[in-house]
Amino acid sequence: MQKYFWLIVLSVLILAAPGGGGTRQLFDPEEYHLYSCLLRDWYGDGPESILIRDVTGVHRQRMILEKELALVMEKIPLLKQKTINDFKAKNTLAYSLDDFLMQNAHYKPISTEEIEELFTSRLTRENRKWEEFGRRHLNSEGILTFSRAGVNPERTQGLVYIANQWDKYAGSGVYIVFTKQADGTWAPYKEFRAWDSWNPEEITP
Repeated sequence: MQKYFWLIVLSVLILAAPGGGGTRQLFDPEEYHLYSCLLRDWYGDGPESILIRDVTGVHRQRMILEKELALVMEKIPLLKQKTINDFKAKNTLAYSLDDFLMQNAHYKPISTEEIEELFTSRLTRENRKWEEFGRRHLNSEGILTFSRAGVNPERTQGLVYIANQWDKYAGSGVYIVFTKQADGTWAPYKEFRAWDSWNPEEITP
């Protein structure tokens, strides 16, 4: 049953988010496997509700992104330039994740509109924004933001950036390198933490 479930998921066409010209974009099928591997290995055992921003994004200034990717390559020599090139090409725009996220009740999309309403609206006082978030989303671990996944041409290596924020000055951003196993499945290889709560100026809702 699980096998057929993923065949259905992999066949879904995902619409580009506003700014993508309204054209249909087909996610690389390996990206779905990478997202699923990440959710299973990092969040699969918790009872909490996993809230994922409904569009992909990196939200790093270009110079910061280039610096971080150079550091990832330095710290993880296995990472190939072609994987990084694919990662950068796919993350010039934001893409909708709604169809993928609707497949599992354990994780749910949180819309860009709701995030903007919560964290930029004057209706929510500055010191109460995360309190209001907590009231709306009980037992949540915060907001996760996924990048598109970079995959090398051989489909043996993947790179995903994931940011997680759960309070005004509490969050982190991590690059994760994946390798494909002999049985065709993906597994996290190594990670590079680009920022965390000890650098609050880097955190935005």
